Formats: sequence, structure tokens, C-alpha cells
Amino acid sequence: GILSCGGGYGGKLVLTSSEIAFTLLMLCLGFTNKSEICPISNYKLRVFDNWDDYPIRKFLNKGIRCTISTDDPFSFGNCLNDEYKYLVRYLGFSAPEIAGIARTGFHTADLQEYQKTEWIKRIDHLLSLEKENRL
Repeated sequence: GILSCGGGYGGKLVLTSSEIAFTLLMLCLGFTNKSEICPISNYKLRVFDNWDDYPIRKFLNKGIRCTISTDDPFSFGNCLNDEYKYLVRYLGFSAPEIAGIARTGFHTADLQEYQKTEWIKRIDHLLSLEKENRL
């Protein structure tokens, strides 16, 4: 679905109407404070017809913390890196936007604080290398 409330496979919700989706998302976020988004499976399951209709930018613009995940990689034939590549290829996300989503994933992850800090430093380092290559 477009978002997952809670952890694991038990909390999946598929939302297709943008107004209903946003209202339900707000209710969900009262419990989880983030939205896990799986772009490729959403596309393959025909949750949306066109990449322009994919709501992640709307969610981010509303201040909703989004993380990227992957539904059943064996069924959908993709990995987490592919999910990020689709955001760049089909939705025009920039490297800083991708880094922000990845940071959110680590901020909200069930990890020790030192582990979160280490991964976020790696993201920031990779982003700085990408910026250097563009100059």
C-alpha cells in the first residue's frame, strides 16, 4: 500500500483517494509518527496510475516524516536501492532530498543512538562527495 502503520506486515493500509488517504494518514501518524512508503510495489499493485500521482512529495510538504521501504523483494523483484532510484528517476528527487529521507529512516529506526549517529554521518559524507562531484 501507500503507507504502513506500525511494524511488519500486520499494519498495511492501501489508500487511493488523496483526501481520505491524508485523513487516515494523520490518524495513523498519531500512533507511529512516520509513514513507510514502498514506491515500486505501490506501482506494480496499481495503487496509482501515474508517477505524477504518487503522494510522497505531498506528505513531505505537509511535514510528514516518510521513510522508504520495500514490500516483499522476492515477489516484486526489487531491493531498497531500487526504491530510491525510482524516486530519482520517476519523481525527480535530488540527492539532498534522498539523503533527507534516508536520515529520517535512521532517526526513526530501532537502533542504538550511536548506530543512528554513525549511519547519518555516512549519509552526510556521501552527500558531501556528491556535491563535490557536481562542482
